[in-house]
Amino acid sequence: MRGYGSHVRPLRFLSRLNYSMEEIYYDPNFYEFRALVEIAKMFKTPIQINVNLKDPSSKEQIEIDGLINIQKKEWPIEIKSYPLSETQIKLIIDKYKHFGFKRLKIVAPNFVDKIKSEIDIEYIEFHPNLSLIRKFYKNWKIHLSPRLEEELYTGKHHFRYKLAKRAKNSLARFINQTDKCIKTEKNLIKEINCRIPLNNPPVRIYWSTARWLSPKDLYFKNLKQYCLGQPLVFDIDGSLIHKALFPCIISPKTGLCNYCIEFALLHTKRLIKFLKNLGFREIEIVFSGRQGFHVYVFDKLLEIAQRVRIIKELRKRKIKIDELITLDKKSIITFPSSLHGYSMYQTKIIKKIDNFSLNDLEKIC
Repeated sequence: MRGYGSHVRPLRFLSRLNYSMEEIYYDPNFYEFRALVEIAKMFKTPIQINVNLKDPSSKEQIEIDGLINIQKKEWPIEIKSYPLSETQIKLIIDKYKHFGFKRLKIVAPNFVDKIKSEIDIEYIEFHPNLSLIRKFYKNWKIHLSPRLEEELYTGKHHFRYKLAKRAKNSLARFINQTDKCIKTEKNLIKEINCRIPLNNPPVRIYWSTARWLSPKDLYFKNLKQYCLGQPLVFDIDGSLIHKALFPCIISPKTGLCNYCIEFALLHTKRLIKFLKNLGFREIEIVFSGRQGFHVYVFDKLLEIAQRVRIIKELRKRKIKIDELITLDKKSIITFPSSLHGYSMYQTKIIKKIDNFSLNDLEKIC
């Protein structure tokens, strides 16, 4: 058994001086994905993520945040988006010991204390580089197609922002738009750079798939909302397609799961062909920034019954989409041209899906 002192490994974005004086709580999904990407890059090795394993004797299941093979040894990775105390660390170690693991990497923003264990533990302190996100939005150039630009100019879409950091007792921090009406690129850029704190940039920017009479007040519970129509929107997420067969694997080169892209690309092509056979022509395709594509159809507004019929046809053809995005009027989706803070790729309009290549995408790091 080695002493824990030799096992502390700060990832490259850690600044002990800046972070040691305060407890920082990050958005869990953002923090976990950024940590896994950086570990894959650090060891130049792919990482399986969200792996489900079963204990043969008890039939209990455990989900592992990450699993990496280093020098023919498998290391499970446990990631927490908040500072860990000695008690919390002990609970994590006991969980992995119960499932027979001999080694473990634990990632967190800070360790209040570290403990020795009979299994091999490596503590990794990590803080995401938020300055890259701030810099992106300070110099943000929004590139929309004429049809998506026209949709923005209606000023009837609700905007919502997911921030990198959260309060101690919450899972995530969302803030809604403050401007009564966001109808130009200038309006949106001004709100991002003036309202959102510099030390807590947005890792996701969403807009509503539907238009609303009073978009600013969409999520106020006591106010009646009036929907003014909803373009037909599809979300093709590669992880939803392949995760029943095998987990995502983060590539150290791209920082993405290539399986997600391949499966999403296949189903998006099939979806486009299906839509064109139905006579739709005003179709816009957007790379979502991480696991797939978003497809907008602007030919005409469809009632819910028509949407349900389309969903049923897609099921018959085994074209997989996130059905809730298509059916729910209050659904939100990543705003085109924004930065997906998990992957650090900019969402991008795809003119020809048959020519899509990851090499054509812009990664902000």
